[in-house]
Amino acid sequence: MRNSFSKTLCRLSATALISMGTAHAAVLYQQAPLDDGFSFFAFYSPSGFFGTQNADDFAISQSTITGFRWYGSEVTDTTRFVVRLFEDIENAPDTFTALNGTTVMGATPVTTDFDGFDVFEFEMTLGTSFTSAGGALGVYFDTDPDNEEWYWLEGVGGTPGSYTRGLDGTAWQLADESLAFAVLGERIAAVPEPGSLALLGIAGLAGTLARRRSLLR
Repeated sequence: MRNSFSKTLCRLSATALISMGTAHAAVLYQQAPLDDGFSFFAFYSPSGFFGTQNADDFAISQSTITGFRWYGSEVTDTTRFVVRLFEDIENAPDTFTALNGTTVMGATPVTTDFDGFDVFEFEMTLGTSFTSAGGALGVYFDTDPDNEEWYWLEGVGGTPGSYTRGLDGTAWQLADESLAFAVLGERIAAVPEPGSLALLGIAGLAGTLARRRSLLR
C-alpha cells in the first residue's frame, strides 16, 4: 500500500510540473496569402521623401514572439525591409518599435497575384524575442538606393482590413483589404497559482485515501 501511495504522489507531482511554464513553437497568428489576390505598394524611403507604408493588426494570447512572415513580390536584397511593430496604431500612430533580425526570401514562389506576378514568402527571425499580446505589423521596402519596388500581397483570415499612409507623421487610413502575414513564436502557458496547486494536491490525496479505504474493506 505504501509503495502505491508514493507512486501516486509522484505522478501527481510530475503532472503539476509539466503543466507549469510549458511553451510550444507555433504560428501564433496568420492571414494566409490569397491566390490571385491584389498586391499593394509597400515601398518607402525612410528619409521621408516618398513612398507608401502599410500595416496590419493582430491579437494573440500572451506569447513570446520570435519572428514574422510576410508575402509579396521578389526583391534583390532582403536587408532593406523596414519592419516595425505598433502597439496601438490608431491612438499612437507614430509610436513603434523597429524590429531587427535576419530576413530570408523563399527560393520558389508560393503563388501568383492578380496580375500574374510571382509571390514569395519572407521570414524574419528576430535578433531578440519579446513578449506581446498583439499590435500592428508594418512592413515596407526601402527604395534607396536604386528605387526597387515591392508589393505586399492581400491576405485572408484574421482581422478585416489594414492601414496605409504615405509618410511618418501623417494619419493612417483604413484599407478594405487584409495583408498576408504570420506571427511566429511560443505560447506562454498559464502557471497555476500556489492555491490551485495546493487544491490539486489535496484532491489527489483525498482520492488516494478513498481508494485505500475501499481496498481495506
